[in-house]
Amino acid sequence: EFKEIECRGCKGQCDPNKCRKGEHGSTTGSAGLCQCQSIVSCTGVLPVLYRHGFSYGNPFNLEGYTQKGEKNGDYSIQKAQSTKQCHQFLDSLSAVIDKNKQDTSKVASQNHPLTELLKQVGKLQYDIRLPWIFVLTLAWLVA
Repeated sequence: EFKEIECRGCKGQCDPNKCRKGEHGSTTGSAGLCQCQSIVSCTGVLPVLYRHGFSYGNPFNLEGYTQKGEKNGDYSIQKAQSTKQCHQFLDSLSAVIDKNKQDTSKVASQNHPLTELLKQVGKLQYDIRLPWIFVLTLAWLVA
């Protein structure tokens, strides 16, 4: 689904004619290489991440900025590293998926970080919903 992003209205020098739907973020040639300044400035990325339950942890770090912290009211932000772009995210995502395909044994797939993440998300949803299930059941019994 990440490759289906259309670069329309993106900030920076991304050309929607070069970055076509279905090839977004791919590094084969210049056809699908997104030219957005960073993954944060690419307008199609965040809705796809939200759809799957993710968001940017710290957009400033993805843009390449760091903040040394507050010191006497100084909130200066400095550009310290390179930005993270769409093709780098797609390469990382492909590596995780390929590693998951290579791990055929059950033990290896149970210890995979993505599997652990999904288990924790499920546990969080259960912990949030459980009190409301009790409240609704009690309200139904009282009524």
